[in-house]
Amino acid sequence: MNLRGAMALGLLLVSSVAAAHCGGKRTTGGMVAEATGQVRGRVFDEYGGSIPDAAFLFQPADSRSGLPEFGGVADGRGRFDFEGVRPGMYRVTGRALGYATTVEVHEVRPGVQTEVTIVLRPMRLPSSSTTSST
Repeated sequence: MNLRGAMALGLLLVSSVAAAHCGGKRTTGGMVAEATGQVRGRVFDEYGGSIPDAAFLFQPADSRSGLPEFGGVADGRGRFDFEGVRPGMYRVTGRALGYATTVEVHEVRPGVQTEVTIVLRPMRLPSSSTTSST
């Protein structure tokens, strides 16, 4: 096999591996990547104040869907942003120190920016009653 043939074979192999990795679909025109969506969100407290460094997790609502799990930590203004998200239903969990965990369900659609607002409420400490004995 000559150098040109080896390079063509290598490029074919690389494109096949890339197609399998990104979930692309083959058409007569070549490779077309699967349509994905974008997720943009913020984490707030019950009064509308941003919660910096809040953790969030996106999990497939149906564990059999094959959707990936992803998440992270909101920035200093309580914001997060993801591109290239596979379409489907996700269970979104939000957590921050001193706040109760919140779980919501959101749908990511192809070619659409999904806005996710996670509202966390402060944890309520159990009230302690003091009884005096005489």
